Amino acid sequence: MTTTRTENPYPNVPLPAGTYLVEDWVDIGSDSPSRYFEGLHRVVERSGPDRGAEPIQVYIAGAQTPDGSLEPTEIVVHRLHADEPIMGAATARQLARALMAAADDFDRIT
Repeated sequence: MTTTRTENPYPNVPLPAGTYLVEDWVDIGSDSPSRYFEGLHRVVERSGPDRGAEPIQVYIAGAQTPDGSLEPTEIVVHRLHADEPIMGAATARQLARALMAAADDFDRIT
């Protein structure tokens, strides 16, 4: 197996503030290089009828461009499945708060 060392082509571009994950740059040399990012992951612990199920994660995701600007593309709700839609009131309230916070994050960087 050959490993190719990749240098950061944009070393002066700071990581997006408040990010949880930032991937390597892609499409270098094109008209639209970018790197994927995920914002703060908010974890919703389940209680009530869905107690014991994996926690729900809510976060924003998008791309950063070489000029440092951020282009959020989505609010992600991870581990909330249509085949298991049951949740108690406490979980629903906690999920609503997490969604509002993610929407605020989305608005703040756009």
